[in-house]
Parts: sequence; structure tokens; C-alpha cells
Amino acid sequence: SALLHGTTAGADAAWWWSSAGVLLRALAMVAISSTIGFSIASVGRNTAAALAALLAYVVVIERVVAGLVTGWQRWLLIGNTAIFVSGTPATLSGSHNRSVAAAGLYLAAFAIGMYAVAAAVFQRRDVA
Repeated sequence: SALLHGTTAGADAAWWWSSAGVLLRALAMVAISSTIGFSIASVGRNTAAALAALLAYVVVIERVVAGLVTGWQRWLLIGNTAIFVSGTPATLSGSHNRSVAAAGLYLAAFAIGMYAVAAAVFQRRDVA
């Protein structure tokens, strides 16, 4: 603020709390994304599989599903990520409201589920 505007007049306690919230939500999203990427890489046995799968999902699958089946928008990762990181509740799929906490819990549950699948595949394929 001081660099851009020459003053820190707008940086009150509410601004600091808001900035801290964005930072913590972004850090949580990094952890969630890392868990999902690790899980895909573990199942695919390399990083290239994770990158290809995530690219295909984000560029193709998510956009096709969002365009064709509007009722499923609340279950897609990109919309929930935007709600969670921005800290702004939104309406997905017409009348379905998604809060910031609900989006965060959904993303965390998705990451935990992906990790559980990866752990099961690892146990069956590489340990047993």
C-alpha cells in the first residue's frame, strides 16, 4: 500500500485479518493440490502421469462436464477452488449455495479420498 499509494492509511486490523485469511486459504489449497498431484503420480508411477491427468481434467473434462451437466458444477474442483481461495461464497448449479467452509471441506475430502486410493494401490501393487 505504501509503495503504490504513498500511505498505509487503509491497512487497518480488518485488512490484516483479510490478508491473513487469503494467505491461509491459499496455503491450504497448496496442500490439497499437492496431495491430489502426489496421489495421481503414485497411481501412475511418475510425475508425467500426474501432469497429463490434471491437464486433461482441467482443460477438457471439467469444462465439458460444466457445460453439459449444469447440476454437477457444485462437485467440480475449479469452482470450489475459486470459492475457497477467494473467501467469497457463491451459487453453483443454479440454486445451490456453496460456502467457503463447505468448499474447503469438499476439497479436503476429495484430496483425502484420492490419497486413500493411492495408498491402497501402492499397498496392493508395490508392497504385497
